[in-house]
Amino acid sequence: MSLKEVYQTLRNLNNNDQILKEGPFACKQDNAWLGIGYYFWEDSLKPARYWGKKFHDNKYVICKALCDISDDNCFNFEGNVKHNEFFEEALKKIQQLGELKSTVTVPHVIRYLMDCGQFPFYASRAETSDAFDPNQYLTEDDFKEDVIFNIKINKPKTRLHIVFQICIYDLSKVNFREFKIVEVSD
Repeated sequence: MSLKEVYQTLRNLNNNDQILKEGPFACKQDNAWLGIGYYFWEDSLKPARYWGKKFHDNKYVICKALCDISDDNCFNFEGNVKHNEFFEEALKKIQQLGELKSTVTVPHVIRYLMDCGQFPFYASRAETSDAFDPNQYLTEDDFKEDVIFNIKINKPKTRLHIVFQICIYDLSKVNFREFKIVEVSD
């Protein structure tokens, strides 16, 4: 298992006691991009702050917790080729069966696999860097450009500011613990 620090950004409603008592909070919206679950930023406060400033009008609360996440219990869209191949095969099979007739989205496939007992994961992990405006997210202290591996071949680069989000479907299966408030905006 890999110990992960995860951060949840919430709108500041001056309800810190309720947050500590009832949190974390699940996203149950139809447009939840990894399905219904508890959404967290992985290992960094920076995206949690950005999200609070941009999407909660700078009125936010950030909570931190620990959990055990690995490729055994978390479907990893980024960095696990076998998981990607599994997802592609599942998508093809679902389409062949005609089970999903409308526009197919990631949460449709995950929900279908869960309902069929074919999704042995309790969370999903994906990159969400494109949701962050680099002109607002990155500061002068950050590298604005990617770093080139080899000056003679300048195409292979590494991105320094990748943002990952984890959606946990079952908190108990990832040993979710130590949920606390770590930052409250003014």
